[in-house]
Amino acid sequence: MGNPMKKVYVLILFVLSSISLTAETLTLDKCIELGLKNSFTIFDQEIKLKKSKQSLLSTYYDFIPNISSNVKYNEMHNSLDNISKTAELSISEYIYSNDSRYFNIRRNTSALKQNRINYQLKKRQFIIQVLNYYLNVLQEQKLVEIKKKNLALSEKQLAMTELLYNLNKIAKLDLDRAKLDVSTTKLGILMQKKKLESTKLDLLQLIGLDLHTEYTLDTLTYRFTEYKKTQYTPGLSITFEKEQLFQDKLNYWQRKLELYPTLALSISKRFTWDLEETKYFSDYDDTWNFSAEVSYPILSLFTRNPEVKNAKYQYISQQRNLENLLSSENIKFQKALLDYQNSKEQLALLKEQVKLEKMHLEFIEQKYKLGMIDIIKLEEARNKYIDAQYNEIDGYYKLIKLNEELNLISDEKILGKY
Repeated sequence: MGNPMKKVYVLILFVLSSISLTAETLTLDKCIELGLKNSFTIFDQEIKLKKSKQSLLSTYYDFIPNISSNVKYNEMHNSLDNISKTAELSISEYIYSNDSRYFNIRRNTSALKQNRINYQLKKRQFIIQVLNYYLNVLQEQKLVEIKKKNLALSEKQLAMTELLYNLNKIAKLDLDRAKLDVSTTKLGILMQKKKLESTKLDLLQLIGLDLHTEYTLDTLTYRFTEYKKTQYTPGLSITFEKEQLFQDKLNYWQRKLELYPTLALSISKRFTWDLEETKYFSDYDDTWNFSAEVSYPILSLFTRNPEVKNAKYQYISQQRNLENLLSSENIKFQKALLDYQNSKEQLALLKEQVKLEKMHLEFIEQKYKLGMIDIIKLEEARNKYIDAQYNEIDGYYKLIKLNEELNLISDEKILGKY
């Protein structure tokens, strides 16, 4: 008997362990980690950042002098039968007063800063999105729990109604109404569970997991922020636009320099080896060449002037855009701060309302037992209590979202770490 029982016991443990492994527990940090790893948006930003680094590196390579080499063999058939073999190495460099390489380095350096900033912005925005989806699932789970509590209250009220009906204190219509209420509440639970599954799928899709993954979410312990600053401090979005302004200014000055005469300096050095006579590498002829040239296309003042004006207009437009963005971001911050403070006060009131509605429901239940009120009043009291719980849950998760949205706008760390 002992051996078969042992096998059954091991089998039960195996089944239980298999069940426990099918439903993975996901923490918020794990969801963020998976999301950042699997998100195409983040991947795309990483690629843009790498390309920007290579573009900057390429502009530095443009400053490497031109180096060329060739080996020449020449054979002449005449009375002397001359044959010559030569090798040549030349190094040359050109420098212009309006050298585009300088502007390209400054422009690509600024573009690299922009891509780094944009990467941080997209990353922070994506973390906020994961947080919101995570909170949506937690909120729907809470609402399912409230629906189940509502069902328990509804069944309790049905039991009271049946008792009163058996005592001939209420009509059969009231009993039927109580039964219908229980049925409606059960249907509400099914609909709420369906909504919960939908929000779970949304989260899975966002973080890049298989849609058939079974999981539960870890509870979230959250500490709300006490905001003391009331003035907006320019953050990443403003810095991004400042870099764009710098690039537009650079482009304007580059175009403007094209209206002036161009000074060109040329430096070159050539090494030549006669392979027929030279035995050592150090035996070579070298020549230096230096030239300076000033050129100016006569019609450039007319042909290039429209480009200069367009660059100037773009620069002025970006200046105004930056000013408008500063103003709008400040207003956005002030509104978010006000909304957060109001919602925080509102949540405290909603919690108090839940307590009051619960006390009111208990009072109404006592009156209903005594036959002093009808079932409609009882249902109204219960619905108000349930609605108060809904509002509290909604207010709580809304406040978390507002808190982190405020952190995003003011460039504070999201969740205190990102």
